[in-house]
Amino acid sequence: MKNAAVCIATVAALIGTRAFASDFSDVHGMIPSQALASSSLNDAKSYLELGMASYRDGDLPRAVADFDLAIQLDPNLEDAYINQGIAWYRMGRFDHAFADVARAIRLEKSYRIATPPLPRASPLPH
Repeated sequence: MKNAAVCIATVAALIGTRAFASDFSDVHGMIPSQALASSSLNDAKSYLELGMASYRDGDLPRAVADFDLAIQLDPNLEDAYINQGIAWYRMGRFDHAFADVARAIRLEKSYRIATPPLPRASPLPH
């Protein structure tokens, strides 16, 4: 039960933040076929956009399927896991939501570990 509570809190915190905000404007107001008009169906980001459009249209099962295709094409696409987790959460599938959000968090942590911090700039003279 504790995992479900953590999942709900984590997913709720992500809703309305960067989870859908990052690429939402790219497909705002488009139907899925229009969202892919200039993209290849073999591109994970295209499926990510399709998933966001499906989510916006209220078609949660299709959104999950689109996010899953994005993940299959790019298993390191953090936003696809987050967005799929949010869709699962809205469908009441907290176990799936938790698993996807946990995977996104692991990806983010591994990226932070693998990417050295930028050197700090020297302060400007007064």
